[in-house]
Amino acid sequence: MLATNWSTWVEMFLGLAEIGLLVAAVYLIIAQFTRSRASMYIERFNSSDAMESRVAVDRWLEAHVTAKARLEELERDPALRTHLRRFTNLFQELGAAYQFGVAHRKTVRVLFDALVVMYWERLRFWVEDYRANSDPTLYSRFEYLYNEIRTRERKTRPRLDYVVAYGSLMNPASLSAGLGRDASIDELIPIEVVDWERRWTVGETVRLSGAGQTTTAAFLNLEPSPGQRTAAAMIRVSRSELARLTVREKNYDARDLRDAVRLIGGRRVGPGAAVWCFVGRRRHRVIAGDDDVVVLEEYVSKVEQAAERIDPTMIAELRASVAAAGFEPASGPYQFADPDQRSLV
Repeated sequence: MLATNWSTWVEMFLGLAEIGLLVAAVYLIIAQFTRSRASMYIERFNSSDAMESRVAVDRWLEAHVTAKARLEELERDPALRTHLRRFTNLFQELGAAYQFGVAHRKTVRVLFDALVVMYWERLRFWVEDYRANSDPTLYSRFEYLYNEIRTRERKTRPRLDYVVAYGSLMNPASLSAGLGRDASIDELIPIEVVDWERRWTVGETVRLSGAGQTTTAAFLNLEPSPGQRTAAAMIRVSRSELARLTVREKNYDARDLRDAVRLIGGRRVGPGAAVWCFVGRRRHRVIAGDDDVVVLEEYVSKVEQAAERIDPTMIAELRASVAAAGFEPASGPYQFADPDQRSLV
């Protein structure tokens, strides 16, 4: 009787093991299928038709600044509408495959996260316009995928912080003092800041060498200027380094200008990054004609030396901005009057 029961238990165990192996095999087959399905979209996005449409969409977005101008161009160009719909439909298909588990979710996120976020944010104005005129659920799978990736990014992705260097921060010695570490010029990424212009409009209190009293010196600022493109640089910083620079740039506010920044070739900064630019506060503004405001020749020289190594075309722009500022030059070494600021320069 005992032997019979033992034999029954063994048979049951073997039967369960066979079922477990079968389930595992089915799971592996499904997992492999979904991974292959996700990877297949790489080929779809890299096909000649998709690349042709992507290039057409990118050119259209870069050629026009406002949504109005873009939509008007779209109305005039049937071929562009075809390219735009073909390209956006790929994201819709990918979103549907992701939502219903046809494509392996983690693989989709790893392969397409930046692409999905970038193009949803760039094309949302058109999707919303299209929905208003047609079906309000159009491209809902694309939007679903974007929201999924964004939500997970906020939980898992480390934050990327950059700082725009357009004055003395382009100089490695000055930058190193500000960051509290040795900074190399190779860390500086050449950029353009679109619709902003370099001007000498921020006043700081300094003490000139050999002078008993302090004076106000004009320092560089970035100000809104539609149609202008200002050559500059940016560097990745930690949160603690950003805090140090905030103390150093005490007469400026840190503003995220990611949407205005262009990398070489007109490329945009990717999602998940902030590009902080120190923009002068209004109460510290100086303008031509203000009494006793000077431009520091040593500061100008420091900026020009950095520009020579980053983008020599900046030098002519810098010199023109000095001439346009209308302030008297002051020669010789200088120090900031504020001791905390002075320790970071």
